[in-house]
Order: sequence, then C-alpha cells, then structure tokens
Amino acid sequence: MAEIGEDPPADEATLATAMTAKREAVLAARSVVDTALEVAGGSAFFRPSALERAYRDVRCGPFHPLTPEGTPVVLGDRALAAQR
Repeated sequence: MAEIGEDPPADEATLATAMTAKREAVLAARSVVDTALEVAGGSAFFRPSALERAYRDVRCGPFHPLTPEGTPVVLGDRALAAQR
C-alpha cells in the first residue's frame, strides 16, 4: 500500500487507510469472482474447479473485521469525532 509505506505508523490515519483498502479489495474481488463464475458456468462450482475455491475464499473476506458495510460507518464516526 503506497499510501502507508513499508513501515507504517500505528495511528488512526494508517488504520483508516488500511480499512478503506481492505474494503475496496474485498468488494473488487467479489465482483471479479462473480463475473468469472458467470463466464465459466455451472462447472465452476464443483470442488475440482479453482474458481470454486476462489469463490469460497473471496466470500470470506467480508467476515473479517471490519465488514465492507461497517467500514464507512466506523470511518464516518471517527471523522465526526475528530471535528468535535
């Protein structure tokens, strides 16, 4: 992540950047895998398929803190708190 560098400081700005990047990566990966499955068809859902594994892996991303839906809420709360 170019925004935070090789040895990022442990501060609020770094956390916000990492949370935002994680959210974008999860949403993009989900979109890519969904499209790949549409292109490949039903056989992509069987265990021998690399896409089946990718699908399962990508679908786990939102369950790791924070969720894509929760990230904007936390970032917004922090931004509002900083203005007080």
